[in-house]
Amino acid sequence: MYADDNDGRLVRGQAGDNGWVRFLGTLPNEQPIEDQLDAIREGLLFTYTKMAKLYRCPVAERNEMRTYSTVHAMNGVNFTGSGEVYSRLSQVRRAGERLVFLDDYGEDWDACWAVWYTQPSWWNPIPMRHRKGTTFAFADGHCDWWGWTDQRTIDYGNELWAVSESGAGVEKNQPGNVDLMKLQRAAWGRLGYEP
Repeated sequence: MYADDNDGRLVRGQAGDNGWVRFLGTLPNEQPIEDQLDAIREGLLFTYTKMAKLYRCPVAERNEMRTYSTVHAMNGVNFTGSGEVYSRLSQVRRAGERLVFLDDYGEDWDACWAVWYTQPSWWNPIPMRHRKGTTFAFADGHCDWWGWTDQRTIDYGNELWAVSESGAGVEKNQPGNVDLMKLQRAAWGRLGYEP
């Protein structure tokens, strides 16, 4: 709906003054709850939802008001190892296969989740609140839960956010991880390396 009202442009995928949510700084889940809710209400998508609880997984920690993030391909930012970042809805091909939102950690400061495009490696932690899987929303509007099968994904997803983000835990480079490749294809449209 946002794209329909804005000449096909996608909402800014990263938190900020002109983002889908307002930027709160690092560790937004440690900010007062009312500040977190204000950041949601001041985001450009709130006009279309009008319910702050839609931004939060029902089983999230009590102090996490926003637990969903966009993927960088959907008008986030180019980063080292990223694929193509789209700014218009018309650029998105195979909308039913392309991720827009995922259930993320409340600690994710920019509200925009990243995964490598150019190598078989995780970038941001992959949360796993729902058994051994993660929930996603796609560009065609449908949602899905993906169960993970590679033990490396499960081990990585069970780490605390700070451990995963720092790289101090499970090795992020995971060649041959079918879960990782599936997610990279959904985020970027294809792999940017030979599997």
